[in-house]
Amino acid sequence: MQALGRSKTKGKVPIYNEDEREGLRTAGRFNSQLMDFIRPHVQPGITTIELDRLVYEYTLDHGHTPACLGYKKYPNSICTSVNEIVCHGIPNR
Repeated sequence: MQALGRSKTKGKVPIYNEDEREGLRTAGRFNSQLMDFIRPHVQPGITTIELDRLVYEYTLDHGHTPACLGYKKYPNSICTSVNEIVCHGIPNR
């Protein structure tokens, strides 16, 4: 399946065909399973880089590629926010 980016419809609500909708459903199911997998690991003391590694391995093991990884040179599989960080933190130790 190819990416759903549609530069010609930027700013417009896209209309997806059935194959694209099925791709979205598949991605949604996988993301739900990924959240179920990672949730028990999010505990005091675990580092965000360790969470990143777990997500990376789980994603690859299930035949997928992390969406964030490599996007505009982003170096990790997840964006993390801990306590005082509002959003888009890069996992670290």
